[in-house]
Amino acid sequence: MSTTPIKLLIVDDNHAMCNILRDYFQMTEQVTICGIAFNGEEALEKIRVQQPDVVLLDIIMPQLDGLSVLEKLNADPPKKRPAIIVTSALGQEMITNRALQLGANYYLIKPYQLQNLLDRILMIAVPSSPFTEPQEVEINLNAAVTRHLIGIGMSTHIVGYRYCVQAIELLLTETTYCPLMKFVYPEVAHKNETTASCVESAIRKAIGTVREEELRGLSNRSFLSRIAEQIKLKYQL
Repeated sequence: MSTTPIKLLIVDDNHAMCNILRDYFQMTEQVTICGIAFNGEEALEKIRVQQPDVVLLDIIMPQLDGLSVLEKLNADPPKKRPAIIVTSALGQEMITNRALQLGANYYLIKPYQLQNLLDRILMIAVPSSPFTEPQEVEINLNAAVTRHLIGIGMSTHIVGYRYCVQAIELLLTETTYCPLMKFVYPEVAHKNETTASCVESAIRKAIGTVREEELRGLSNRSFLSRIAEQIKLKYQL
């Protein structure tokens, strides 16, 4: 089987950040940097020429911001549409929701862990990459969970949001009963190098940010189970 690495285009006007990302991915076998763009106009040109598998797209940039790049990609699609991870130091739900509506596959709040970024790239990369063929189902699943949580108003800038996404994904993919304390919390904790009690507390805080009072009053188990069931029914997962 071919081991062609995933082609990543970095789009960020922060040169220091681009250097950090370049150095990090040079140490991986799964991902190769096919280009770096420092503004939106340059990004659109390199997307068409380099045909990346994944684009890491910053929201705030000169000349053309990240949302405008997504709008132009929709208006004039390239020959190969890459998967897109949007990044920003802004955690505003309106911006996050708009990016996902425009076709972003995932939204990362800065600062983020480089290992977490790599995990997301491997998860959402286009199916043509041999590294991501087994993840094709997860692409739709992650997007569904993310959109649903943002839709009910959960704050995306707190760590509990990420834990909620991962916990719900576990509930949707496991075929047997998943006890939170014995399975879900430890699994999420392991992925994020923290403890199960920290995961439980962070999820509780994240639930407290949603719009509906009824949802805010649910226990972690009831909330996660209800959202998982709603997603399952809505997206026929």
